[in-house]
Amino acid sequence: MNKVLKLFTEIFLLLMAGLVVFLLLEKKYASCETNADLLMAKFNRTCSTSNMLLLGNSHTLPLEVTMKTSSGKEICSFTARGMDLFWSCVLLKKYIHKIPNLELILVGVDDELLGFNQAWFYQEYVNRSLYRYTDTLYHDNLMNRFLASSNFFRSNRDLTFLWRGEASHSEKETVLPLESTGGLSLENCLGRAKELSEYRFTKKLLPENIGILQSMIDLAAQHGKKIIFFTTPKSACFIEKRNHENADLAHSAMDSLFRANRIFYVDFSRTKNFRDDFFADADHLNQTGAKILLKELDSLIEIKTGKHYFSSAVSR
Repeated sequence: MNKVLKLFTEIFLLLMAGLVVFLLLEKKYASCETNADLLMAKFNRTCSTSNMLLLGNSHTLPLEVTMKTSSGKEICSFTARGMDLFWSCVLLKKYIHKIPNLELILVGVDDELLGFNQAWFYQEYVNRSLYRYTDTLYHDNLMNRFLASSNFFRSNRDLTFLWRGEASHSEKETVLPLESTGGLSLENCLGRAKELSEYRFTKKLLPENIGILQSMIDLAAQHGKKIIFFTTPKSACFIEKRNHENADLAHSAMDSLFRANRIFYVDFSRTKNFRDDFFADADHLNQTGAKILLKELDSLIEIKTGKHYFSSAVSR
């Protein structure tokens, strides 16, 4: 009997010690800012004055940063590294009414993005960090809700914050347009092409992501807003080395959707050959490339809508 009591006592003390450690971590991490917190703070600064919302992943970020650099103003956006279509749609649905002057929704998409989802490829921590702003989880269950309510797990257990009192560089990092390098590494191209079009791509997600794009189109129509989709250029070596079967299958499905809905879509990765010195790496534009793309995109949008949206960014 004494041995049983001792065992239960030890288990109880161990659980209490774990609870104390968890509570201390929660208190310490209460002020830790995740990428989701920074994203929402940026949105809240700009949503009341902007007439355009930019959505997309890291391929779209160079355009946003270039617009800010050229005009001195932040653009209303939900662009972020690793952003998938599920979360772009959730954020659009949740916050479209928070942008009183909204006229245009501009969405950056990629062929490779049609086969990607954060939760599917073990990036659940991003889902958890956004939960407090959306009340939504891709996998909605009690465990994920608990983890999403934890400051420590929202930070992806960022131990740098524990010792330094600030998030790690990777948590705060933004994909900025870099200076032209004059050339791209074949190894880098192959690695990025394989990563995006094979290792982080599954055909199983194509129907779901096409459905999400349809939901975004329907949301824009319900609120009387224009919506335009575009694909940023990729380097020639990236295009050459990517999985063409996956890319073509995704592109065909996406193109059919936009044609059926009569949605304006321009794919710069297939219609334009940008020089290597317009890229920061295999699949991200640098500032020079971003400015050229903005100019071309602005002209096309002006034809479609009768209005320039990037004039301050492309005139300098």
